[in-house]
Amino acid sequence: MTFNVTKFVLMLIHPIICCEIKTFSRFSQWKKWSFWAVLMLFLSVGCRPLKKIQVNRTIKKSEVLSNHFTGFCLFDPSENTYLVQRNENLNFTPASNMKILTAYTCLEAFGDSIPAFAYTDYIDSLVIKPLGDPSFLHPVFKSQPAYDFFSGRKKILIQNNHGSLSEFGPGWAWDDFQYNFQAERSWFPIYGNTVRILNLNDTLQIVPNFFEDYVQIQFGTKPGNYVSRDVKYNLFNIWIENEHEDFEREIPFDYDEELLIQLLEDTLHLEVALLDSSDIQPEQILNNQAALDVISYMMQTSDNFLAEQLLIQAALHEGFADPDQFRAYKLQQWSSFNPNPIQWHDGSGLSRYNLITPLSLVSILNRIYQTESWQTIKSIFPAGGHSGTLANWYYSDPPFIFAKTGTLSNNHNLSGYLVTDSGKKLIFSLMNNNYVTSTSEVKQAMSELLFKIKKLY
Repeated sequence: MTFNVTKFVLMLIHPIICCEIKTFSRFSQWKKWSFWAVLMLFLSVGCRPLKKIQVNRTIKKSEVLSNHFTGFCLFDPSENTYLVQRNENLNFTPASNMKILTAYTCLEAFGDSIPAFAYTDYIDSLVIKPLGDPSFLHPVFKSQPAYDFFSGRKKILIQNNHGSLSEFGPGWAWDDFQYNFQAERSWFPIYGNTVRILNLNDTLQIVPNFFEDYVQIQFGTKPGNYVSRDVKYNLFNIWIENEHEDFEREIPFDYDEELLIQLLEDTLHLEVALLDSSDIQPEQILNNQAALDVISYMMQTSDNFLAEQLLIQAALHEGFADPDQFRAYKLQQWSSFNPNPIQWHDGSGLSRYNLITPLSLVSILNRIYQTESWQTIKSIFPAGGHSGTLANWYYSDPPFIFAKTGTLSNNHNLSGYLVTDSGKKLIFSLMNNNYVTSTSEVKQAMSELLFKIKKLY
């Protein structure tokens, strides 16, 4: 039996209403208004627990959501009030929900644009120090101020004294090296650290074309992937089942400094060398892309490479050559508003070592809400039924969900902002771990819950 708060309040005040209505004319005007104000207060207070009960009941009665580890936190920033909390203090594997932390870090760190490299300009050469910019020669970003800056130069000297950087993050799956979602990290990315192989209108195109001699075409039934690469060799095999078939594939290349120099020389048509001396300290900064453009693309498409490199950039910007130390520093900074400890191991969420609570995600989302405009938030977060990773889910016109997905096998999460039918903007984190049903079934159950909240509040 469910306790109905609204009915209980009405039961208490019913005798008062019946009694006082007969003598209502004896009341002064101010007493009448006071009476009805108290009545409406009772009713409004009674509705909030009732809505919470309905939301919790929806989760509990769902055959999908009740059959795995589910956490939920719903927050009203206008009233600074938690509306619904369920397993909100327990840790979940967040997957790409960790990109929310990366986005907030970058919004804090960067101004209008992101830094490409530091430099010192000499008559015969340009000394540059890479700053982790993932957008350099990345095909998504057509405008390339950093590339244009090299025009007319004869020689580039690269000074890299940041220290070592592992190509993969902790807890990443080593055998995912040939999939486009796990490109290698580096201090000086180029072309997104991937090769793009396209067959369009019977014309094969390799980008960058430096790799044309390293690609072998195979016709016939593919053995597995359309494109494959050995672990430590940049030799690519492509299978085309039909020689007139159009396709586009993207595959990471094995990155090292020797390859970087070759790619730069082949693309820029000038001499490139490494500078061992640390006597020269480049201090001028050249910016490349608009920061919001890169952050938005990273969040909308859930691009792991951009997320990793943006976090590396933010670390260098704050004076940290060690990303691990930088993440620890940021968590310490956030301790004043973050209620729970966070295990934060990478920028993308690929690591299974990451752990965070729904309450912590809501707290960080609230900080973004308090410091950024609503227009900026809508440009960064995918809109339900309209854009990015939410284009096929949570459709409403206008959209009511602006949130980041996070998916690994047996885990799917959604955290962000929800606009109710009454116009309220709420913040939520809905996390699902260790389910054995299909992800589409989990998404459908999540959709039913979020649409109910849209109507309730």
